Amino acid sequence: MRLARPLVLALPALLLTAAAAPASADVLTVGPSGLFADIQSALDAAADGDTVLVDPSGTYAAFTIPDLDVSVVGDGPVRVDGTIHLAALGAGRDVLLSDLHTSVFGDLMLEASGALGSVRVDTCTLRGATSVAIPQFSSVPGAVVSQSTDVAFTACDIRGGVNGAGIVVLDSEVSVVDSTVRGGSANDGGAFFLLKGGPGMFVDDDATCFVGASTITGGNGNLAIYPATPWCHDGGDGGDGLDLDIGLVRMRATQLVGGSGPSGSDPDVGCPLGGSDGAAGAPSSVSPSGTLVSLAGTQPSVTLPTLLREGQVGEAVFAGTPGDLVGLTWNPSAATAWWSDVGQQLVSFQPTLQLRLAGTLPAEGQLTVPFQVGELGPGVEGVRLFLQVLSGDPSGAVTLGSARPLVLLDAAF
Repeated sequence: MRLARPLVLALPALLLTAAAAPASADVLTVGPSGLFADIQSALDAAADGDTVLVDPSGTYAAFTIPDLDVSVVGDGPVRVDGTIHLAALGAGRDVLLSDLHTSVFGDLMLEASGALGSVRVDTCTLRGATSVAIPQFSSVPGAVVSQSTDVAFTACDIRGGVNGAGIVVLDSEVSVVDSTVRGGSANDGGAFFLLKGGPGMFVDDDATCFVGASTITGGNGNLAIYPATPWCHDGGDGGDGLDLDIGLVRMRATQLVGGSGPSGSDPDVGCPLGGSDGAAGAPSSVSPSGTLVSLAGTQPSVTLPTLLREGQVGEAVFAGTPGDLVGLTWNPSAATAWWSDVGQQLVSFQPTLQLRLAGTLPAEGQLTVPFQVGELGPGVEGVRLFLQVLSGDPSGAVTLGSARPLVLLDAAF
């Protein structure tokens, strides 16, 4: 696909208004002064299109997303002490999780299974448990996605727990963009048997993944020191950045890094020869049934607020190659599809897809464009958009980059 150069004059600044998106049904507030004390109660009362707005001053328990088109959005960083579960999401429904930061003992942080709609996890921290009862017989990932058709992690920080993968993908289509993913350290939890660090990502069962502008790192191997024993210990091997068994992974502008393998025990009276050092993990481990494709070129990015209210001014910060034209596509639907001519994923191919151009990247490669949220309209409490940055070089070649959500609320909230 080619982008005509004269379009640079189409829009010098970006203005988002209610005319660009449909209304959500209701905004359900959660927190000390909200309508609901916990996230699960709000979800149980929600209907399709609702936004669950969570007060960041509280700490919230685990919750399960029902079969709804719904957004759970932190009004600032929100702590969740428990696993976020999502299962049996119907086709055509979208779920957005934004600004949620999890930590819990003995469990993974996000589990999506059998989701046939689109799931977007944005600006979230997912940490698998670093303390379990018997770490040498446990593996705790940060997130698990299985039998799901469209799950995307954007601007997230994800780490596996005890020797677990950062993300496990099984028989699913998953995107990871602008994120940091790391496998769990084998030493978490005080294990003293030889253990390998967890992979940054584990992909199997004919899964298909896209990873863009991200860093995927294996976890460190088990340390050879355990103060309660006099025995010799070898250092555990580091985890691989990507462990690809059966499936397809496409990457652009992404770094794969193996975890470190710690040194073995130092020689002493009880261990005269010392222990062997652990081996560093490989950047990637790909089986004969796996395919890893590295796409050429850089990937443009955009940083912008996830949540704004009527009248507020936000900034869209575009970054990429100097001289490129940049803009945003947006759509009320999050459904993705592979655009083979460009080699990236689009937010949506539906007829309501819209494009607004922001300008040309200057010599420093960064362009800041202010925009103001207009009136949402009578009776409209909130709207939700899914956006993606697009760039065109002087020859007219197009590249698609960061995909991000944007939730707009009535000023009353």
